[in-house]
Amino acid sequence: MYLIDHKLFYSFLLILTIFYPLLYSFNYKFKFYKNWANLFIGIFFMSLIFISWDIYFTKMKIWSFNDKFTLGYKFFNLPIEEWLFFLIIPYSCVFIYESVKFFINTQFSKKIIFFTTIILILILSILLIIFKDKLYTKFCFFITIFSLAITISLKREILSNFYISYLFSLIPFIIINGFLTGSFTREPIVSYNSDELIGIRFLNIPFEDFFYSMSMLIIVILVYEIKLIRNNNY
Repeated sequence: MYLIDHKLFYSFLLILTIFYPLLYSFNYKFKFYKNWANLFIGIFFMSLIFISWDIYFTKMKIWSFNDKFTLGYKFFNLPIEEWLFFLIIPYSCVFIYESVKFFINTQFSKKIIFFTTIILILILSILLIIFKDKLYTKFCFFITIFSLAITISLKREILSNFYISYLFSLIPFIIINGFLTGSFTREPIVSYNSDELIGIRFLNIPFEDFFYSMSMLIIVILVYEIKLIRNNNY
């Protein structure tokens, strides 16, 4: 039994995700709203990759959306909620990233960051080779490897705060993605073709989704930080 109308369920999850980050963006000390222009440029670059990926994978039936939980409005076969996902989720996660910078701002040694990232890239590269026949796995690990490699080459100093903020973001990620994948409900909003996955899941969340999230965020934050620094130099 659901507390809200089925058709509003995906929308409700998105509103729940954005509510506090949007509200606190106008805090007189934090003033996150002043960075919106840079943030939306980062989201735009990420969306060029991820929305195209989403449209293609939906067409290939790698995943599908349950019409019971969406309003029914679609564009390029994606529910309107899915389009909003690529605005709301990155916004909320960059808000977490900026909060980490504002309240914690821990800088690990360059060696630790470098070797952590290289080890992660190597592990994902090995998994990519082993599971090269799994389409979602292959795409997911490839874009994560690529985004980490670009970041460590161009702007590795952002990785300390990124890794910390990513760990914090896993809390809302598990809750929201848990609902999307049917971990807490009778039916999922998003269903996956199990033939294109490794098959390892946390609750009902595919293992690959954790790296889908990581790659999406690192692309947004990399562009966001580059734009932020360039604007501050003028």
